Amino acid sequence: MKFFKKYRLPMIFKTQNYSEISRHDDINVRVRFAPSPTGYLHLGGLRTALYNFLFSKSKNGTFILRIEDTDQSRLVDNAIEKLEDDLKWAGLNPDEGPSVGGPFGPYLQSQRLDLYKEEVNNLLASGNAYYCFCSDRRLNLLRRDALRRREIPKYDNYCRHLSIDEVHKKLKTETNFCVRFKLTPYLRSYHDLIFGIVVNNIAEVEGDPVILKSDGFPTYHLANVVDDHYMKITHVLRGVEWQPSTVKHLLLYNAFKWDPPKYAHLPLLLNTDGTKLSKRHGNVTIDAFRKQEIYPHAVINFITLCGGGFLKTENSQSDFALRSIEELIKKFSLDLILSKNSQVPLDRLNEFNRAVLKQLISDEEQLNEIIKVTRNIIEKYCFKKNCIPVDLSDMRIKRILVWSVNRISKLTDFIEPQFSFLWIEPSEELMLKYEKDLFDSLSPLIMELEKIEKYDEEYFSVFLKKFSKENELKYSKFMKFLRSCLSGLKEGPGVSEIITVLGKELVLRRLKNAQSLKGKFERN
Repeated sequence: MKFFKKYRLPMIFKTQNYSEISRHDDINVRVRFAPSPTGYLHLGGLRTALYNFLFSKSKNGTFILRIEDTDQSRLVDNAIEKLEDDLKWAGLNPDEGPSVGGPFGPYLQSQRLDLYKEEVNNLLASGNAYYCFCSDRRLNLLRRDALRRREIPKYDNYCRHLSIDEVHKKLKTETNFCVRFKLTPYLRSYHDLIFGIVVNNIAEVEGDPVILKSDGFPTYHLANVVDDHYMKITHVLRGVEWQPSTVKHLLLYNAFKWDPPKYAHLPLLLNTDGTKLSKRHGNVTIDAFRKQEIYPHAVINFITLCGGGFLKTENSQSDFALRSIEELIKKFSLDLILSKNSQVPLDRLNEFNRAVLKQLISDEEQLNEIIKVTRNIIEKYCFKKNCIPVDLSDMRIKRILVWSVNRISKLTDFIEPQFSFLWIEPSEELMLKYEKDLFDSLSPLIMELEKIEKYDEEYFSVFLKKFSKENELKYSKFMKFLRSCLSGLKEGPGVSEIITVLGKELVLRRLKNAQSLKGKFERN
C-alpha cells in the first residue's frame, strides 16, 4: 500500500533553512501561552506568559491562552479556572482562550481529539507515521538493557519495519497500540530568535516518538504542532527545556507540508543555588504570592529582572523602579533577551512590593482599600490566635500604614512577631523578669505621660532620658523594660517610636496593666 512508502525529504527542506521562510513577515503576530493544568502557575510560567503578552502587544498582535490537557492522568481539579484567574490578576488577559472564546477554538486540547486523529491518519497515509504494538514489558526491557550497556535508552523503531500484512493482522487482533512518527536525520541548523543557530540531529539520540497514545490522546509533540498550525501561531515563545524537541516539531511540520512558526526559547529561571526553579518550590507559585498580599505590579516588574528583554529607561538605574505595562510593552524586545540562564533574586521581590505599597498608601482613594485589606488580615490573625485586636479604626490603621511604609514590604508583615504588638496586648511573661524598682517607676511615668497632649517621637527621645536620670534609673535597662511593657518585644523599634505609633490611650493602658503586676512581687 502506498501510505507505507519510504519517507523522503522534499527538496525545499534540503536547500532552505526554516529561519528563511518569510510567511510571517507581513501578517499579524499571533502567540500563545499553552500551560498544562497540572498544578498552580509558578513564576517561570508567568514569565513565559508575560513575554508572550508583551511581544504580541508590541506588534499589535494577538495573545492566546491554550490549555494543553492531553495528559489526563496528571490533571488537577479547578486548575484551569485558577490559572485563568492568576493571569487575570497579573493583568495578562488573553485575546482568545477557553473563557473568552475566539475564531480558532476550542482552546482546550481535550476538545480537539478528532482533529488530531485526522492529522495522524494523514501522517499514516503519507508514510510518515506507523502503528506500534510494542508492550510496556518490551519497552522496559529495552530501557534496562540500554542502561546496562551505559547507553541512552531509546526505542529501537521495531514496529517501523513491520510489513503491511503484519500491521493489518495486528490491528485485527490487538487493541493496545499507539502511533509513532518516523524521525529522519535533520542535517541542517535552524534559527532560534534568542539562541541563534541551533544544530540538533534528534534521530541520532532518540527513537521514533509516540504521537498518538493508546488512549486516543495525542502527545505534546503532535498536539502543539497541529494546534499552532490551525490557530495560525506565528511565533512560539517557550522555555528552553523544549529546545531539544524543536527539531522533532520541525520534522512534523515538514511531514505535514506546513510552514512552521518562528521559535524563541526563553532561558531557565534558577534558584540562587543554581537549581531549577519549579512548582515544587511552593514559595514561587503565583497563588503563594497572592496569599502574601504581593501585588501583581510588583511581580510583573520583578520578572523583568530575570533574563533581560527590555530597553533601559532614564529611571531604570534606580533600584526597584516600577514600570507600567504600557511602558514594558514599548521597551520589550526579543533581541534583548539573554541566552544564559538567570538566577531569581527572590529577596528583591519584597522591595518591588514595598515600592507598590508606597504608591498605594500615598493615593487617598487607594489608601481606603488598603485600610480595609489590613483590617481583614488583622481580624483573621486575631481570630486564629483567639484574641481581641486593639483599635482597628480607619484613623489608627492609616496612621500605622504611614508609619510602617519603610518598615514593611507587604501587608501580611503586620502579623509577624515584630509587628504584632500594634494589635495585640503584650504578654506578662517577659515583664516579670524585671526588678521591682522598675515597676515602681511606672507610677510617676504614667502621671507625666497623662499630662502630655501631643505624642511626638523627638520629644520622647529627650523626655525618657531626662525621666530615667531624675529617677536614678539606668537608661538602657529602663528602655528594655518599657519596650517589654509596651510591645512584649526584646528588641525592635525605639521606645520613643513605639510610644508615638501606639498613641496616648494605648500607651497609658499598657503601662497601667504592667503596673498592676507589681502586686505579684509583693505577694512573693
